[in-house]
Amino acid sequence: METGKDLPCILVQEIGGSFGVMEEHVDYLEERFTLITMKELKEKKEQVADKIVCIFNWANKPDVDKELLECLPQLKVIASAGAGVDHLNLKMISSYGVKVANTPNAVTNSTADLAMTLLLVSARSFLEGHKIAMSPDTEHFHANWVSRGDITGNTVGIIGMGKIGYKIAQRAKAFEMKILYHNRHQRLEEEKSVGATYCPVVDQDALVEALQVGEIKAAALDVTYPEPLP
Repeated sequence: METGKDLPCILVQEIGGSFGVMEEHVDYLEERFTLITMKELKEKKEQVADKIVCIFNWANKPDVDKELLECLPQLKVIASAGAGVDHLNLKMISSYGVKVANTPNAVTNSTADLAMTLLLVSARSFLEGHKIAMSPDTEHFHANWVSRGDITGNTVGIIGMGKIGYKIAQRAKAFEMKILYHNRHQRLEEEKSVGATYCPVVDQDALVEALQVGEIKAAALDVTYPEPLP
């Protein structure tokens, strides 16, 4: 940190680590900003607190609470790296005259790709097949492995037809799938473009029951509740 430079000061959790600015981005950022870590803020609060105009928030770090907001009188914006802002108390932040910025389109395609990957992995039993392929006891694959788990012509349900949900629907259409979706508001234009059908929200307890009785083959999730699963 060199606050002597006439550059905007940004508060970050750390440099590197799980919640910090990537080390390979530091040189680029430091040509344009002065980076101040949470550790430096705690150690030199009187010298740096009134210089910070932005908080870079990654994976909900630093924790943006009332105590932090009150000690940063020049704070103008919280830049949240990600599409969602549910982890931020927007009403409280707004009461301090601070704006929130996010990146709603940054991971839209990559998240949709991951969703389709999970769908294919579960439908085609990739994990089971990998174990069989890696086992020293395996001499051959049974013929039914070639045709098992086709997703073409099957039905996919999308909960939330936002930007990511729509991108998933576009990919599912390429696999000639029947697309059902639930959204707070019906999206007629998107229905026409991907051939989707609006339907009520799915009962989560019913999903578990359907898995248990074998009505549904698998559920591939990138987020679980709670995390980790018990």
